[in-house]
Amino acid sequence: MNQFKPGIFLLFLITCFSCFSDSEDQNDQPQGENPKVEITTLPFQTIELNDLSMFLTDGDNWEIVSAVKMDYLQEQDASSEKGTGVLFNKVPDNSGAHIFTNWEHGDLEIEYEVMVPKGSNSGVYFMSRYEIQVFDSWGIDNPQHSDLGGIYQRWNDSAPEGQQGYEGHAPAINAAKAPGLWQKFYVKFTAPRFDEAGNKISNARFDKVELNGMLIHENVELSGPTRAAPKNDEVATAPLMIQGDHGKVAFRNIRYKRFFDQTVKLTAPMTYKYYEIGEGTALPDFSTLSPVEEGSIDSFLIDKIAKREDYIAIQFIGEIEIPQDGDYIFHTISDDGTKLYINDNLIVDNDFNHGPERKSGLINLSKGKHQIQLDYYNNTWGRSLRVLYEGPQMVYQTLASPALQKSTQKQEPLLLDPKSEPELLRGFVYFEGEKRTHAISVGDPLGVHYSLDLNNGALLKAWRGGFADVTNMWQGRGHDQTALPQSMAVELSDGQIIAQLSNAKANYPNTSDEFKLEAYDLDDAGRPTFRYTLGDAGVSDRMHPGELKNTLVRTLEIQPNGTTQLYSRIASADYIETLDNGLYSIGGKYYLKILSEGKPQIQQGEDKADMIFPIKENRSIKYEILW
Repeated sequence: MNQFKPGIFLLFLITCFSCFSDSEDQNDQPQGENPKVEITTLPFQTIELNDLSMFLTDGDNWEIVSAVKMDYLQEQDASSEKGTGVLFNKVPDNSGAHIFTNWEHGDLEIEYEVMVPKGSNSGVYFMSRYEIQVFDSWGIDNPQHSDLGGIYQRWNDSAPEGQQGYEGHAPAINAAKAPGLWQKFYVKFTAPRFDEAGNKISNARFDKVELNGMLIHENVELSGPTRAAPKNDEVATAPLMIQGDHGKVAFRNIRYKRFFDQTVKLTAPMTYKYYEIGEGTALPDFSTLSPVEEGSIDSFLIDKIAKREDYIAIQFIGEIEIPQDGDYIFHTISDDGTKLYINDNLIVDNDFNHGPERKSGLINLSKGKHQIQLDYYNNTWGRSLRVLYEGPQMVYQTLASPALQKSTQKQEPLLLDPKSEPELLRGFVYFEGEKRTHAISVGDPLGVHYSLDLNNGALLKAWRGGFADVTNMWQGRGHDQTALPQSMAVELSDGQIIAQLSNAKANYPNTSDEFKLEAYDLDDAGRPTFRYTLGDAGVSDRMHPGELKNTLVRTLEIQPNGTTQLYSRIASADYIETLDNGLYSIGGKYYLKILSEGKPQIQQGEDKADMIFPIKENRSIKYEILW
């Protein structure tokens, strides 16, 4: 191995010492115990794509398949495999028919994944009227309403030429992946409202639209149906529609929640008892205390009751009306502690001293009246209390609580971008919902960036465009300490970059005590090469933008040094597919191209596939990632 620069390594250790310490949420559970999973939301309903029974269509262009394969360089290229799990429109032109769900919706929360070929076009019409665009928009610098994720424009034929289109909304950023990759949408939609006479009293609204994890729309109202909607009137409920007359497209993992106008209500004002207490760390024993004041109130408005800021406690008791049988999740957000009881059963335990913190609890309730009790206390340093719930076909909302007040002051983000040389940023990184504490993010002036787990050498994510949003590292005293990509990031693969195994099919470790980061050094351009050891074996790891500046190239130089049965896993996903153009599709999330000699082994297990290189002598593995 080449010698690293000791001065740089020393600086690295000094500047990163605090980042290597355990985060405050790592040691909450005793060793050897499985953490209790807190249920914070009711489950989505899933459209089971075993057949077309959940849909209505006048055409034969839609079918259920197991997989779709596309060449990202070829127009309208898409072929399918027999099976289930994917909804596929096989017609490349305007001869196809639309497809509608056999259920109607008003307010809707939905997730779906879409795969679109090069040059193809479709759309998802909420209530068959309001379109979120599906389009091949890969690499477009300034997306329009007609690009992927855009809210399509409305149309007025009688307007002057060039002015017929109006109210189109472009996505805030282009978060599109390359054609032939799965792309995930999350949409929260509010239907228009009508009075008893049928007059519209509020417009349809897209509350939130996310594409590939990036927020692209928020609180966008629509005064009427968008262009090409099959219906131009407005109603309270209607089917979801997918456009089928503009080209090939595939959908999978369609999950949704429908919401209707039902609520949990207090049957009468609650009674309360107000106490003034001494300093403490948890809720007091109310049976040992005498209240300073008693009364009734119709909300959990502690500021209306409390006579002083600190060292107070309040006990609320009331009755709620449940509109239908089913599962309900209750939440308290409090500073400091709370406990929520229903029918004398503890449902939410949010006790002890802490800042504003949410805890949740699940309970199955029958239609009718139920007793509710909330115990609250505040020690010092501010006070707050909100109670919320979610029920069957009932949106997440407040229960007898003050409405959430959103700040009117827009907080400007703190952005970090490399100028003349790369930026190396230590900070926590989220990967698959888990906070990685020993991570580094590297921003390149050419606009291709990545995050690396230094515990195991795993390349966690890559993205193009702006480098890092470091707001969470500085505001609010930097508690979260996470660096966020400024644009859509593709999550890659976890796992130790080299491992000693008995054979290629053995379980591959995520990390081990023998695997260590030794150092990194910088080349003349300021790009790092990371150096690791596994016993006597060593590996150097270097990343840089590809020639087209929209790909990431990784080079691993591995020295087994006599170690037997050494392997390097460079990708892991649900499946790995070899494409006709020489690329590999890694679970449909990104493409990988091998640039060095030799082919990898693809090990397909029951629930995942691994791409592995056996290492018996000094070897260079070079590959390119495209997304």
